[in-house]
Amino acid sequence: MRMIISLGAALALCCFAGCGDRNKAAGEKPPVIVRTAGLSSRTFQDFTATQGVVEPVEHALLSALVPGRIDGLKAEEGTRVKKGELLFCSDRENLENACTLAEETLKLARSRLRHRTADRELAKVSCDKAEKDLKRNEKLHRSGSVADSVLENYVLTARKARVAVEQAEAAFASASAETGMAESALKMARKKLADAFVRAPYDAVVTGKLRRSGEFCGAGTPVLKVENPAKKRICAVLSAVHYPAAAAGKAKIELSLGGRVRCCVPVTSCSPAIDPASRTFEVKGDLPAGTAIPSGTLCDVRVIFGEHRGAALPEESLLFRQEGRFAVFAVRDGRAEEIFLHPGVTREGFTEILDPGKIAGREIVVSGHYFLDAGTPVTVKTK
Repeated sequence: MRMIISLGAALALCCFAGCGDRNKAAGEKPPVIVRTAGLSSRTFQDFTATQGVVEPVEHALLSALVPGRIDGLKAEEGTRVKKGELLFCSDRENLENACTLAEETLKLARSRLRHRTADRELAKVSCDKAEKDLKRNEKLHRSGSVADSVLENYVLTARKARVAVEQAEAAFASASAETGMAESALKMARKKLADAFVRAPYDAVVTGKLRRSGEFCGAGTPVLKVENPAKKRICAVLSAVHYPAAAAGKAKIELSLGGRVRCCVPVTSCSPAIDPASRTFEVKGDLPAGTAIPSGTLCDVRVIFGEHRGAALPEESLLFRQEGRFAVFAVRDGRAEEIFLHPGVTREGFTEILDPGKIAGREIVVSGHYFLDAGTPVTVKTK
């Protein structure tokens, strides 16, 4: 009988214990498996993404400066030329003949000037002699040694000598002016001849051939397009809202092509004004020498206005709450603890934390937190 009572008591205790375990399991959720991460230091950039075009810093449209037939045009598209190298000339033979004619005309004018100079000197000498003869005979006339008719001849001779000097001076002035005009004409002829020879303004590559050798071209007709392949820049158009930051002189342009960053250069030029029609402005940055990107290439760019270091968490760790607040979950004694934070900018999957002291040294849930509430039991996954 005593054994029957003991066995009944044991069964009752087992049933009571089983009911307690079922109640505990029914009153609490199973632990949530989470993954955690701590604060990290990141560089955050204030930037805007857009597209830009590579263009040459030095480029020119070479035109014929004098009308005539194009001669000696041998450059083709893609031809590399050195500074000062002759590219083409126009109306060369006629201009050389014009120079020769101007030179001969100047020689003739200078010869005529020399004759007029000699005539002027001779007239002056004759005039001086006539004046002296007149003065000497005037004295003799006062003493009665020379008759009136003789004195009158000397007076007439002196007057003729003065007129001859005036004529010689006029002829000399005319010859001098003629010589000056001939010299100017020669300078103009030589200038036209020099303009007929079009040379490379710098080391360049020919990017366009607009005329052929032998064609007649008027003055100002474009013939070749050239650019300096060693000097290029990236140009981008930005919204006016970024003007204060870009105009501060500290912005940089990061250029990417084919998904790969090629270079990052300072902004060397910012439009002095905003276009009132489009509300945009342009920024430019010189590319490193020898950058192998053809001009005209459309590239992805980021215009970086500033950057700073800051504490950061993975972007997915923050949860948006009511009233615009953000929260994260930390782990304390195997349970989730909700902490409200002030986030800053988000870049490349990381969000800046403006009050990192609240979670310094803590592990923050970055995976599984959507299933958590404050106090929820958690199990941290280490891998």
